[in-house]
Amino acid sequence: MPAFLVNYRSPWVKVSSWRPGVRVSKEMVIEAGLSGRKLPPKTSRHVVEGVEVPEVNVPLEALGVKVRRLERIRGGGREAPPKV
Repeated sequence: MPAFLVNYRSPWVKVSSWRPGVRVSKEMVIEAGLSGRKLPPKTSRHVVEGVEVPEVNVPLEALGVKVRRLERIRGGGREAPPKV
């Protein structure tokens, strides 16, 4: 799995919430991770300021992801599904 290592306590790492009215801190995220308690979806949004994150170009298959070929997605000669 591609990863980008940062010092989470760095002032360049900012955390906020995607959800209006929800406050989240780095300490809350760390505590949730250490305790195994998951935060609700869209609770945390992370931004790394002042750092250029390098482009990662790894085929999904190399990560163990099964990818349906484009021909199958577009129909690939199969009969089109009925219109509703």
